[in-house]
Amino acid sequence: MAKAHNVRRAMKPDSKTKRSRDHLPTKEELEEKLKMTKWGKTFLTQFLDRADRNTLISYCNLRGYFEVFENLAKLFVDLLDQVSWSDENDLPLSLLLGRTCGSFLAAIRLLSGTQPSESYAQLRVCLESALYAFNIHHEPALAKVWVDRHNSDEKRKECKRKFSPQAILKLLTTENRRLAMAIARDYEGCIDFGAHPNERSVFPNLRITGHQGRQEMQLALLNPSRAFLEGSMLVCARAALSAIKIYELVCPDEWRSANATEKVHTIKATLDTISPGVVHRLRSL
Repeated sequence: MAKAHNVRRAMKPDSKTKRSRDHLPTKEELEEKLKMTKWGKTFLTQFLDRADRNTLISYCNLRGYFEVFENLAKLFVDLLDQVSWSDENDLPLSLLLGRTCGSFLAAIRLLSGTQPSESYAQLRVCLESALYAFNIHHEPALAKVWVDRHNSDEKRKECKRKFSPQAILKLLTTENRRLAMAIARDYEGCIDFGAHPNERSVFPNLRITGHQGRQEMQLALLNPSRAFLEGSMLVCARAALSAIKIYELVCPDEWRSANATEKVHTIKATLDTISPGVVHRLRSL
């Protein structure tokens, strides 16, 4: 990937300028504003409030996984700091790296808020974004195919054909078979557990209460089951590692500048010490 100078403009606060009406409120101001709304009094706001609270609980109870997530997020940022573009072919690669990171972070938000099934859709996009970047890196002319996707029905069909995940995985196998196999495994797992509305995305959230003859079934929208949550966090970390490893092929110079190989080894070592045994039961649901 061609290297260009990044131009960064720092926005410095001006103490003489009055805050605008849409300034970010302080914690105290926000609490006062919320008192004048229906926050916590409707189904939607109760759901959002509970998900936020579950995020904090997850962070406290599953610190090992969040250490892995924090190191992965830092690695994405370090790599993004190294990557820039100098022509229209490099631009999609940089943007797709950003979307790979963004989807990973979105998956963490859903997971920590105890929506593991919903997180798999974001993990699938995380993997696909990295695969798209590899595809363009392998054949730079595909950058224009990707950008022009919505210009006509013909170009849309061409883009869908050229960016088939299965075709890209086959191409990746020729360069890194082990990585391609890991991504294929997690990609199919994402589809099974939530990226598609398959049965494995539904039954882990089913709750049966009561006694024989007086049973009730409920579908949990928030699922704090530790077994399901830990298993999903393991998949999230594993998928994100595979996704970012693709960029070692896409932008090797920037990868070396970010000292990414050593950081990946550290993340893997941490992950090996906290992987739950229950994940094997989880896979057989």
